[in-house]
Amino acid sequence: MPSGEDLFVDGSGQPQLTLCAVLYVDLLGVSALAEGQAAQQSLVRLERALRSMYRDFLADDSPWPAAMFSDTLVVAAPLVPSAGKGAAETATGGLTIQAAWLQLNLVLSGFFLRGGLALGQFHIREGLLFGEALVEAYRLESRLAVHPRVVFGSAAAEAQREALKFYSEPRNSPQNALLLVDQDGTVFIDYLELLFDEPDDPRPGLEEHRDAVAAQLTTHRNDSRIWDKYRWVADYHNAVCERRLPSEQYLRVDTSGTDRRFDALVP
Repeated sequence: MPSGEDLFVDGSGQPQLTLCAVLYVDLLGVSALAEGQAAQQSLVRLERALRSMYRDFLADDSPWPAAMFSDTLVVAAPLVPSAGKGAAETATGGLTIQAAWLQLNLVLSGFFLRGGLALGQFHIREGLLFGEALVEAYRLESRLAVHPRVVFGSAAAEAQREALKFYSEPRNSPQNALLLVDQDGTVFIDYLELLFDEPDDPRPGLEEHRDAVAAQLTTHRNDSRIWDKYRWVADYHNAVCERRLPSEQYLRVDTSGTDRRFDALVP
């Protein structure tokens, strides 16, 4: 099988578009860190977080073609023709798992992200990124995601739904395990589910996530635009705890002290 980069070049050496699942993520707050007095320390912390992930997408031998610029990471999963009709689901599902681990590891390192996952024509080689899937993934991240979540485009979501038809119990399928539908109808990655798919106790990870969200709520209390984004994460966290460990209230983000206050114009 050719390497990831070879898929983006035709027989005559010319660049070509390839059908791919494409992940586009933006790390939130990195620009502010880069301009702060502790920029050097922030750079070291970010580099350590990226290199210690489930998969190092930036490694030379990574099977997932990727590029990072500023606070943006793009990762592709080319469709493999030998997978036949299931090629779209295989690429999308595989990239979903990678995205979930990426999101979980970065959040637990203090870096929240927002992103989009699209399915379509794409090219990535020697620093050149191009194609409709890149455009769609960017639009999903910048216009639809809003909150710190990775949302699916329509074709990517449909590929996952199609795969559910082959299971007698779709609820228990691997495709269903890492996806949730928000109340606005948007499909997004349920990265906290990974904590329950490991042999280790999920509680320490949930506690770390709880504390990371609570810290952001406190930090951005006076900026309602940013605060709302982390309140969404708190709601997501608490919903997971309610579904998975309903009796363990201490694992939830305490939102009682984060409700908005409405003060009189003249106290």
